[in-house]
Amino acid sequence: TRPEIAEQFPYLVALTTQDDRQSDICAQLNNKAWKREDFPDRYWPPNHHQCRTRIQSASRRMIERGNYELMSGPVHALALKTYSPESWAKQEG
Repeated sequence: TRPEIAEQFPYLVALTTQDDRQSDICAQLNNKAWKREDFPDRYWPPNHHQCRTRIQSASRRMIERGNYELMSGPVHALALKTYSPESWAKQEG
């Protein structure tokens, strides 16, 4: 990311497609925001087969006005289930 972009948009937000095909793992990520440098790489999409989660850059103002839950620190891990290729079949819905 270019430094001027990272400066204007210092946050990353996980956005998901909320419908009957949404996976458990992605439902837990929806509307969570991190400081750009703290975003946990392990949750960068795709998180499973047919993942439709996307990551969006956000400004401080967008975070303040949006319906986002700001996560703290690089060590913060969501209580997400660990998915294996065998369990992905369940997520294909």
